[in-house]
Formats: sequence, C-alpha cells, structure tokens
Amino acid sequence: MNNLFSKQGIGSNQSSDEIHVSDKANTAFNPLKQKGGFKILKKPFIYCSGILSCLLVLTMFTFMAVGCEKLKSVFPTSPTSLLTTTFLKVEYAGCNNQTEGTKSQRTIEENQNDTIIFDFQNDTLIITVGVNYICCAKFNAVQNINNDAISLIISDTTASFSEYCRCKCNYVFKYYFTNLSQESYEVNAIIKSPDSSVYKQIFQTFNIDDNEN
Repeated sequence: MNNLFSKQGIGSNQSSDEIHVSDKANTAFNPLKQKGGFKILKKPFIYCSGILSCLLVLTMFTFMAVGCEKLKSVFPTSPTSLLTTTFLKVEYAGCNNQTEGTKSQRTIEENQNDTIIFDFQNDTLIITVGVNYICCAKFNAVQNINNDAISLIISDTTASFSEYCRCKCNYVFKYYFTNLSQESYEVNAIIKSPDSSVYKQIFQTFNIDDNEN
C-alpha cells in the first residue's frame, strides 16, 4: 500500500512538475508571442488595410467618372450644342429694285461671277450671294436650315416677260444668321425661274474655324 501510495505520489509529483514546467514555458513564451506574434499579425493587417483602402478609392473614382459621363450627356460641354441656328433677315442689294442701267454699268455687272461669300463676326454669319441674271427682275429670297445644311432659295417673281430689261445684272442677297449650332455648314443657293424650275445652283462650305477673326 505504501509503495502504491508512493508511486501515486511520485506520479502526482511528476504531473505537478510538468504543469509547473509548462507554466514556466508559457511565461517565457508569452513575451515572444507578444513581440513576434503581434508583429506577424500586424503586417498582414496593415497590408490588407492598404489594399482595401486602394480598392475603396478606386471604386469612388469609378463612380465619380461614371457620374461625370452621365452629367456630360445631360449637359453637353460643347457651347454650340446648346444653340439653335437663327435666321435674322435678308437684304436685297446690287441690281435689285433697279431699272436698266447705262451700258458701262451693265458691262461691269456682267463680268462678275456667281458667288457665295461668308462674313462671320460677333457670332453673326452673313452669307452674301451674288447672281448674274437678266436685268429688271424681281426676286423673293427665303431660306431653310436643316442641321448643318442651309438652303438659300431665290425665286424670280417677275410677273411678265415684258418687264425684263435687255441686259444682265448682278443681284446681291445678304442673309444674316446667328447662334450657330454647327461647326460647319453646306450652303446651297438655288435660283429659280418664274415657272419654279431651277435656273442655277451655287454650292459653298462654311467652316467657323476658317472664318473666325
């Protein structure tokens, strides 16, 4: 019995020593865990936090960029896209409303070519059309705007052939436009005979960049 108890006692003492040694080992290892362990855990945490921060910033910029694109579609940045090309008036010059001139005047006027001339100043476009036509004719000048196409329709409204004079003159029509909505225009001047048939056509392209002062 004594041997049994002493064996148990020895066994008991060994367990106590083992627990004691373990406690000492844990006590000695704790500072290592506190120093090394936290360092090991801390670096991945900082690394992950950095990645998450970068992803968050990129996500914010992405949403901001998408938002800007949507705003651009609602509010276009081009100034001309907010304008509507507006016709102001047409002025009749040259041989309009004039009777047959002297021979020297007729010779000068006959030597002029059919032309379209552009003058762009202070957001106003002046399109001057010069047309050689029989003298003493009467005209009605109108216009039509379709996006980047401008049609200038000049119709001969002379009531009778007997009203014409036996010579040719240069008739001038000045069209005024403002609030140009396009960077360029295809301008087509159409001169119509009294029967509404097309007598002649003149084409010219207008570009804002080429005519800005």
